[in-house]
Amino acid sequence: MTNSPDILSNTFPDTPQRRLLLDFVADEADALQRGEQGGFWPDNHHLISPLIGKAGKFLDEDEHVAFFHHLLRLDHCPPVKTEEDFALLLRAYDGLGDLMSRGYPVCSLPFHLAVFLFGGDALARLPAEPEPTLASFQSGVSFLRYARSFAHMPGIMSKRQKFIDLSADRALVARVRKTLLHGHQQLLDGLGRLWLWAFVFLVLQVEEEAQPVIRKIREDAAAAGDVKRVETLERFIAAAGLAR
Repeated sequence: MTNSPDILSNTFPDTPQRRLLLDFVADEADALQRGEQGGFWPDNHHLISPLIGKAGKFLDEDEHVAFFHHLLRLDHCPPVKTEEDFALLLRAYDGLGDLMSRGYPVCSLPFHLAVFLFGGDALARLPAEPEPTLASFQSGVSFLRYARSFAHMPGIMSKRQKFIDLSADRALVARVRKTLLHGHQQLLDGLGRLWLWAFVFLVLQVEEEAQPVIRKIREDAAAAGDVKRVETLERFIAAAGLAR
């Protein structure tokens, strides 16, 4: 992922769309070598975004993977719709390797978001989790979009019936629970993100799935002296109607 793609490739015509996408990839590849993020995306995202779902018309497979790789690195998960594009997205995610653990500015993709959508990180897969499919990825994106739609914690807790309805999908609940438990000390850090509390609230609707998550948050918060996280957890437990 460190070399800029060959813009003189004869595989595709040198159209403005192709050049735009390759300029983005080249800029990010160069920035990554410096441990940074590029400046091309902020100035051109409004032109690049409409082409994300059409990138296969302008890029060969390796270029397409590089394009997806840098989108993921910037925390933009491509809304893929075909098996072919999903296979390329998996290659792009695998190519992140340990970049995700280095955080911003090397990689802005949140740890738990990536683990949830792709079923694992560079070190390990979620236990007893099926290999990701296009259908499971799209289902995950749908729930993640809902989780990220909230502007504050009371908004999450006020939608208990919606979360009860969502919890009927026990495969989804299990994947969320495994995601929350994945990674040493990562959960406590990640709970600074509002959408991850929506993940917790979903798991709290199913008591047997909830208990390991409750225990981990309490134990990690106690070890870190993080009283605020415990207080927030207790609020969510009460909103879910669980015994403390």
